[in-house]
Amino acid sequence: DISGRNIQEDRKKIRDYLASVNRVENAFNGLSGHIFFDSVGNALRSITMGTFYNQKLISAPIQLNPIAELSTIISLKKNRKKSEDIVKIGDTYLQITKVVYTGSDIIEIKDLDFENSTCFLDFHLWFRFHGELDTENFEFVNAVEPIKIENLIHEKKTAQAIYRLYRVKGRFKMDFLPYGTAEENKHIIGFSFYHKELPRERLIIVHDAAYMGDTDEDIPVTKIKDAQVLSNNSNWSVNNVSFFQDTIKKSTLGDPDSLNIKKAEMEFSRLTTRIDIKKHAITLRGVMPLISAIIVSLMSALILLASPFVKKKDFYNNFSKTTYFVQSLAGILLIIGL
Repeated sequence: DISGRNIQEDRKKIRDYLASVNRVENAFNGLSGHIFFDSVGNALRSITMGTFYNQKLISAPIQLNPIAELSTIISLKKNRKKSEDIVKIGDTYLQITKVVYTGSDIIEIKDLDFENSTCFLDFHLWFRFHGELDTENFEFVNAVEPIKIENLIHEKKTAQAIYRLYRVKGRFKMDFLPYGTAEENKHIIGFSFYHKELPRERLIIVHDAAYMGDTDEDIPVTKIKDAQVLSNNSNWSVNNVSFFQDTIKKSTLGDPDSLNIKKAEMEFSRLTTRIDIKKHAITLRGVMPLISAIIVSLMSALILLASPFVKKKDFYNNFSKTTYFVQSLAGILLIIGL
């Protein structure tokens, strides 16, 4: 225990604890996997493999991660299907983790229901992977009703990978993310999915940036705007498009194969496509740079403030119509410039 009263003793306890974390069995779980140390204090962890393609560092299709608990190894060996996902190198057992590259193209966004916070999405979804993968077991987290990925449009098998292209249609919940609360004139639409049978140690879903050509952050937004996926909703436009990977935790529900899992929860890899839309507003800021809109607004305000003094001058009677026109124009510019 760290008391805080004796700094030297506390430092020694911390050092001794870290030195005791010296094998995969008692490693602690960090953001990059299980972490433990060798005799000289070097952190030993699995090496994440990748390839450099099209100016992007892409995850290799197969990753190897050390298995921390002996009970997990025994459980995997008993399951014939799962035992194929472990290999032994020396005295270390490694879990084979498959990486599936996933990409999408939005075809149409329609039927925006702001009262129920739902919309209809029509999009292409593809997977590239090695070996076997039951793609029908992917589940959409924010689907209003369960949507099966079963409308296979194209499949291609090569020595490098298997490619499957699907078309997905259905209603999805808007503003489905736990953060970034939508404002009145802004909403978040998109979809989030995971594989309900394969936990993260067996499958990782990554964004297929190389084959989507997303070498620039503005490309996804430009592609969607050019496709006019919101053409039937002229009051709304796409403001931003992003893709990100995280995990989702699900209860094991007493699955016998999960008896050795702590807290009775399994962690699954999840991929989210987020599309930010905003409502059109008639403002100067929407048609000119911000600094220009500010200058026009300030000039309009000055004209309106000077109007009472102008009316007192003699030349006002000669140019009354012009003065009223300038005042009206200044008022309109000030309103739409705010």
